[in-house]
Amino acid sequence: MTRSFSCRAGWLTGLLLFAVSLDGAAADRALLIGVGEYANPALNLSGIDLDLEQMDALAEKLGFKERKRLRNAEATTANVERQIEQWLIQGTGPGDRALIYFSGHGSRIPDENGDETEDQADEVLVMHEAKTDGGKLTGVLVDDRIHELLRRIPAGETLVLIDACNSGTATKRIRLRSSRSGVSEGESKFLFYAGMPETGGREVVLAEKGAGKTGETERFVGLSAAADNESALASPRGSLFTRAIAQALDEGAKEIALKERELKRIEARPAPGNTQNGGSGLTLEKVHARATELVAQFVAQDPRLQDAKVHHPQLNGNLELARKPLRVRVATQGGGTEWGRLRQFAQSAGGQLKARAQSARLEEGDLLQLEIEIPDKKGYLNILMVDAEDRVSVLFPNKIDQQNQVTAGTLQLPGPRRFDWTIRQPFGPALVLAFFTRRPLNLYDASNGERDDAGKLLESFPPIDSATTRSVAADPSLYAAVLEVSTCEELRQCK
Repeated sequence: MTRSFSCRAGWLTGLLLFAVSLDGAAADRALLIGVGEYANPALNLSGIDLDLEQMDALAEKLGFKERKRLRNAEATTANVERQIEQWLIQGTGPGDRALIYFSGHGSRIPDENGDETEDQADEVLVMHEAKTDGGKLTGVLVDDRIHELLRRIPAGETLVLIDACNSGTATKRIRLRSSRSGVSEGESKFLFYAGMPETGGREVVLAEKGAGKTGETERFVGLSAAADNESALASPRGSLFTRAIAQALDEGAKEIALKERELKRIEARPAPGNTQNGGSGLTLEKVHARATELVAQFVAQDPRLQDAKVHHPQLNGNLELARKPLRVRVATQGGGTEWGRLRQFAQSAGGQLKARAQSARLEEGDLLQLEIEIPDKKGYLNILMVDAEDRVSVLFPNKIDQQNQVTAGTLQLPGPRRFDWTIRQPFGPALVLAFFTRRPLNLYDASNGERDDAGKLLESFPPIDSATTRSVAADPSLYAAVLEVSTCEELRQCK
């Protein structure tokens, strides 16, 4: 029999906390924790490595230059507490920012100190060494302890994003009504075990866990993954909430770049390069609205419905802070986060392809033409482009030509194929990357493009991110090539 529990809209269901500092940020540190492989393999979750890749890129875009990852066996209760103590509590000050991210299982245990008067249960994050014995769950980080550690972090701004669920059902796999996320089912991130507390209760509020000062919670706003009676979901393509937040922030950054481009056109002034957004209007309130839409698309349900098993992101806490602009690194003339990560990935490949562009300077309407030398064995070719605003697109294979198996020799692309790569805005430097693998690899299929309910991609050259590319293309036998071209409205403007 399936037993269900309430998945509260508290911060342990997947919460982004944002605190406003009176001081300018001097040094920013992020601690990213992911557990997909547990000491007990029965608890394993898919896609957690990809979550860490996505959040590392997101943390970089948010300006966190110093980032540390704890993955699988590194993420024990003792080590997580140690790293919070040493990396964040001892390593940050009032002028700094801190970020903590966790992706893995959540669960509940009986209340340990009597502070849970309504439901007699403590929410917990399930660490690598977790095990159940005699109706007890050990190897977990309890919410009371998390709150204690958070209160000791001296950073002026603290963000906490936890993609886990503290309630759900005994059913691990949940069939989605759509394949728009690229998968047809998700895995519940709630750990059910015999003997766990069955009572529901109010959502977790930071101040009510002993924050100490009246009004202290006014510095925080929460964006949670799920409402009551819902499960946060993992998938081979990454956890749905993490994907939604990353995509929502990415889209927001691109809107900033679009406004910057339009302002540049109107004022005819030099491009500023990479900037930090100030009053652009990208806020947690807008991120929540877009993330809600995206999760609804992933599972094909009306975001207004609250009776489904899967999650609806919830905004709670100080809503005034939710309307304050977020600080996001925006690329307008190349050299952004995706650009740098993909260039580094390609340059670290086991082998280098020989490739060249027919022209390295292209104006609007021109066709990009490539020549690539394929090694002496057949394999699979994928081509990406990173534009001046850090958008990554899959050029090949694509909707028109999805067959990307190639043989040895000189390959002209597009050549006789039934598609063209026509230069359009945004103009500026662009990075072209070619990847060749012996094993089957199709980045078009792995892309983040919009899909219909059957999972079919709708765009000819869909977007993809560096995290997905690095995750699916990692291969000791990978060959790669990196080209930089200049695109412009008129050829005389090209550098």
